[in-house]
Amino acid sequence: MTHQESIQSFIRDQFPKMAGWCDPQKGIELANLVVRERPQRIAEVGVFEGKSTLAMAHACRLNGSGIVYAIDSWKKEDCIDDEVTANQEWWSKLDLDAHYEAFVGHTVRAQVVRHIQYCRMSSWDASRFLPDMDLVHIDANHAEWPSTSDVVNWLPKLKVGGYIVMDDVNWESTQTALKFVLKRCTLINRFDLAESCFAIYRKDK
Repeated sequence: MTHQESIQSFIRDQFPKMAGWCDPQKGIELANLVVRERPQRIAEVGVFEGKSTLAMAHACRLNGSGIVYAIDSWKKEDCIDDEVTANQEWWSKLDLDAHYEAFVGHTVRAQVVRHIQYCRMSSWDASRFLPDMDLVHIDANHAEWPSTSDVVNWLPKLKVGGYIVMDDVNWESTQTALKFVLKRCTLINRFDLAESCFAIYRKDK
């Protein structure tokens, strides 16, 4: 089985078992990026039940090396920070502890535990505690202030030549964050999918 066939089979098997908003095609593109560029340290900022986390961890397994730092506090105050009222109400009703437990269970059943570092903490804390990264995927709170804060916190941690993936780049609330990304990065590709519109950038300076 080729790496591409393995990635497609893995996502086809795992994604239907998991809650979240990562399209299968996005999972494939992220896994392909990891297989191609072979990053050793990957920051996944915003996990929920871990669809994209597992996709990249599986790619690390195919490479034989690499760690995905799964960063999410799974706390309601972080989910609703700066969010509009409708989103606040929706997030406030979720049992986030249950979603964290589901995420851990998914990683065990998918046999990717050795390629994941569980970081149940805020994005801000993780950015000060963890080492520099080769790849950063920002998919946490999409409101203007939290998304911009994530870029400001994590872009300095990304090595020059590394990649940053931004989710929902078509949202009005993420445009300020993207302005900061473009100060140091070049757009490599953009994907408009059913569940999300995301873009891949390479850090130039």
